[in-house]
Amino acid sequence: MLGGSSSHNGLVYNRGNSLDYDKWAEITNDPSWRYDAILKFFKKAETYKGIYTIGHQHGRQGPLTIETLMRPIHPLWKAAAAELGYKVIDPNAPQKPGFAYEDATSEIGRRVSTFEAYINPILHIRKKLHVVKYAQVDKILLKDNIAIGVRYTKHGIVMMAQASKEVIVSGGAIATPILLMKSGIGPSSILNNAKIPKVRYLPVGTNLQDHPGVLLGPFAIDDPSVLSNIRNNLTIEDFEKYINFQREDILSNGQSGPQAFLVSSFAKKRREVNWPDFQLFLLRQNIDRVNPAFYIPTNEFSLIVFAGRPEYKIGNFGSITMDTSAYRRRVRDIERLVKLDFNFLHSKQDFDLLLEGMSLTSFANLLNNMNNVNSLELYRSVQNFRKVKIYMLTHAFIYRGKL
Repeated sequence: MLGGSSSHNGLVYNRGNSLDYDKWAEITNDPSWRYDAILKFFKKAETYKGIYTIGHQHGRQGPLTIETLMRPIHPLWKAAAAELGYKVIDPNAPQKPGFAYEDATSEIGRRVSTFEAYINPILHIRKKLHVVKYAQVDKILLKDNIAIGVRYTKHGIVMMAQASKEVIVSGGAIATPILLMKSGIGPSSILNNAKIPKVRYLPVGTNLQDHPGVLLGPFAIDDPSVLSNIRNNLTIEDFEKYINFQREDILSNGQSGPQAFLVSSFAKKRREVNWPDFQLFLLRQNIDRVNPAFYIPTNEFSLIVFAGRPEYKIGNFGSITMDTSAYRRRVRDIERLVKLDFNFLHSKQDFDLLLEGMSLTSFANLLNNMNNVNSLELYRSVQNFRKVKIYMLTHAFIYRGKL
């Protein structure tokens, strides 16, 4: 897909916490990773049209348009934040504990993918730029251990593209390691079991990390109009408004957000009181239905608790590997070859962090403050540790987006 995940994700634009970048600079002994050093690159990428305009945190002339999605539920979110002692913060300034509306990669309510922002404007100007659509690369071509091109399939026909200088592999965190393995670059166990001729044994697919999250819900709210549920609230008038660039309604707002960044008791014990380590994210519909065709009440929504800084250590990282038996059966589709293990909840700290995010008194208060949300039954159930453990292991999932 042109633009990768930016063409189908939830549009949420979160840079990440500034202290995370500072920590990377400390670990690598490389000050160029510090937030104050990379801020100029964030600003260079942005044309910011959102509501957070105080200070000098945002750019105005970049290719990627960013705007703040304003929704009917925001007054309730702000009121809940105030009652709990939090402010509404800019999620893309040096991040402090607080509640936030979400900035999005969109312009006048229309998605702005990386393809739309960077490639499409020059597609017919740069004569040396050629984009091949409806194609999938299945092998990197090498000569004397040097990449000289790629082999790809388009409409069932195998083709090749030669490189005059270099091959840049940018297939994403999941597809890239599988492509390398198929090309003979990867762990010896994978290449040998798949009977792929070795080019170079390298630990491809190791050190996978991501944010575990627990989906909570459904919750019911008295006034369904603040949720703007797209499944049950979409009307012909919404389409007409969208076509006429009156894009303040359902079709321009997605179904995710707002959000909150909070500090756990564990982080406070480490004196990291201004370094949030878990995130609450509201989904303005209930997605915890087994049958997607099931009628979703317009007054239902869900919440996600994310571990913001999961504890990964050497030997406990996740991994991306290949189904070698499938490869030997001549399966070549990446979707059928890839085997993912995020190794979520291997750490007791992550488990306890998510447990705290689910059962904090402030969390229950938040729900109770949001216009008579019916959360009491769930709140009581999460007090039982055994029930929570089962719930977390069955509801932990991966949210593929910019966090």
